[in-house]
Amino acid sequence: MRKDKVEFEACEWAWIVVELVNLGIERRKRSSCLGIGLKRELSMILRTSSETRYRKVNRRELRKTFDHARNGHELGCEAFGVSISEMMQLLRNSSDTPVVSLLCEALTSAAEEIIEEQQWDAAVARELVTLHVGRRITPKFNKK
Repeated sequence: MRKDKVEFEACEWAWIVVELVNLGIERRKRSSCLGIGLKRELSMILRTSSETRYRKVNRRELRKTFDHARNGHELGCEAFGVSISEMMQLLRNSSDTPVVSLLCEALTSAAEEIIEEQQWDAAVARELVTLHVGRRITPKFNKK
């Protein structure tokens, strides 16, 4: 394993993804998405999590800019304000864990279900993401 990879349990990665999606939902309420702000948000979550120790993050990867304009918006941007492919790429760059594929599958199925709704609703989006992620991995929610 590379030295600069982050070691979290599957439940912690699930919590991180749910937190990122919650931030994206707040952006989506304003008809926007996290876009290139995604790596900054993940960095902040990894550093400020109240129940997890600070772990070295691959800063070189976090500094790389995702060219969101070039890649364009995708299903995740429309559903919950976060690009699924960019989030998964960022997680793969931060960890060697196989849980990333499960999380990608969960987010894709949640996004598809959210898009099928008649009208977008933040509470429904949040609930569906938590449900789909929780079906695969039980998130470890931090107590604040």
